[in-house]
Amino acid sequence: MTPEAVADYLLGDRIALDPAALALLERQAGLALPQDYMAFLGLRNGGFTSPTATEQPALWCGPNTRIEQFYCVTNDAPDWNLTTIRNYRAMTLREWLAETGGDPAHVPAHWIVFGGNWDGDQLALDLSVEGGEVVWFDHELLPNEDDNNFPPDDGMERLGLTFGQFLAALAPPGSPAPKDGFLDRLRGLIGRRPG
Repeated sequence: MTPEAVADYLLGDRIALDPAALALLERQAGLALPQDYMAFLGLRNGGFTSPTATEQPALWCGPNTRIEQFYCVTNDAPDWNLTTIRNYRAMTLREWLAETGGDPAHVPAHWIVFGGNWDGDQLALDLSVEGGEVVWFDHELLPNEDDNNFPPDDGMERLGLTFGQFLAALAPPGSPAPKDGFLDRLRGLIGRRPG
């Protein structure tokens, strides 16, 4: 899908992109956010494929990775009395782990959580890779206080895609399947392989 098509597919309130929140996220990460990610935030700063998980299908990237929330970049406090994307903020993986009871001690700052699904799995950008690389995390296998290993051996898949390539690979269920090798061709454009 094009970035515009993904932005149009998303539902929920529209949150204005806050330059101060964007600058804070970059400071926390210690690295600049990828241009394709910032361009998408300019089109749509967060949104749901389905705010209550019933309106429309998730978007899929390959057979195993789905996204149902693109998190917004904001400094606004969540209001859990409302169904709003404002409650789902893009943040460093360290911050996300600290908020959700995980152990951020061994996690580098340059991992940005940008989305997830209703099962709690997360999608992040590893900013240490040129252009950023999309990584999928099983939320149940993220580091805890007994795990000194990051990235973890299990529960993580490097998709080998930049954010823009990830958007291009997204499709709702029932869409024509990408032609054989589509994801591999996208990965080849930047010389990456999953793993």
